[in-house]
Amino acid sequence: MIGFLVNAVYYTVGVSVWSTTIGKRALGLYVLRPDGSKVGPGRALARWVAPALSFITFGIGFIMIGVREDKRGLHDLICDTVVVKR
Repeated sequence: MIGFLVNAVYYTVGVSVWSTTIGKRALGLYVLRPDGSKVGPGRALARWVAPALSFITFGIGFIMIGVREDKRGLHDLICDTVVVKR
């Protein structure tokens, strides 16, 4: 349970404060709103939780990333976020 909470805090703080996590930063990826503004902590936490829906739907939410022109997955559409490379 503690590991679960630490992971949630790590992701939420990373995305809401720096718009990235250590792994995303290593790849030059940042999580932003479609208008280019930063993601707030509530939206960052929701984006951390939302991939569970992709697992429930047998990965369809992740497959969407590969087939959509804007490369947004189900979790991005739910939380109105986009991942950009800088």
